[in-house]
Amino acid sequence: MMERWQPHLRAGQQFIDVSDIVLCSKFGVQPPAVDSRCDNPANVLFCGIGTAVSEAQWLYPIRQHLAAKGLGWHCVHPLDKCRDDLISQARAVIVWNGSQRIYSDFLRQCQLNSIPVTYAECGFFPQAEHFYFDKAGVNLGSQLRTDDLSWLTAQDIDVARHYREQLFLERQSQDKGYVFVPLQIASDSNIQNHSRFVDGMQQYINFVLSKHDAKKVIFKVHPKDQYADSYQFYGAGLSSADTLDLIADATLIRGINSSVLFEAALFGKQVKADGDCLLNNNSADALKVVQAMIARQYRTTEFEPEQAKLARFSNLGHLFYD
Repeated sequence: MMERWQPHLRAGQQFIDVSDIVLCSKFGVQPPAVDSRCDNPANVLFCGIGTAVSEAQWLYPIRQHLAAKGLGWHCVHPLDKCRDDLISQARAVIVWNGSQRIYSDFLRQCQLNSIPVTYAECGFFPQAEHFYFDKAGVNLGSQLRTDDLSWLTAQDIDVARHYREQLFLERQSQDKGYVFVPLQIASDSNIQNHSRFVDGMQQYINFVLSKHDAKKVIFKVHPKDQYADSYQFYGAGLSSADTLDLIADATLIRGINSSVLFEAALFGKQVKADGDCLLNNNSADALKVVQAMIARQYRTTEFEPEQAKLARFSNLGHLFYD
């Protein structure tokens, strides 16, 4: 909205993004203090919307690690008037998500200044406890999209197995003959930007039922979907059971680009993604993709700057290894 209205502002008018204040209140995080960031050079420039929350919830360990090395960290909004000066002074740039159009000019300015960008996002299993870096982007833009994943080691596979055990506990994989279909929020950007089902979940329900016998399909609506009561399932099952239990007993898990598909792949189940997501990698199977997702992420409680991992998935290695 800010990006679209910007050209229509009168002289002297400007937008003030209060997302930090709103999100900090929601998550119980201390609001950021006003600083003189335009006057002080930034070793590491962190760009995002609602940056205080993403820092406090996910990136706090890396900020601490950088501070211990004497490296300054500054936050900037993608529309910040100080951004060009900050970019020109920065030794490294980290962008939180960065997939929205509002980041376009900021990323272009980084390119003009020959500052390679490292993208960051919350990780998986569960998201609240992990974050990851990526040289190319997040979600569909990730470098894992075209990676053959030949670098995966036996240790990486063991770590993924541990995550599976932690997530699914004592659940045993069974085949009870049904297709489990987790539905999503229709307005989700992954649905609108990376699938053909832009007209809502009923469109997707109809599509699934054109592929499978309704008696062999179990849908689960998203708990935050305000339109859930309006859907027609035409004889298919509708469940509110635990998602992990539904995965464990299914023959196939089918969805658009839900994180439930990643959980199912981690469990070793057959998955089918009807939208664009990392599981559409043509060079590796779904399980390997999830193993790679786990291998590249960090816990929010710690940050170990392992050289090979930083070199593969970020442009931050020079901050730690000269």
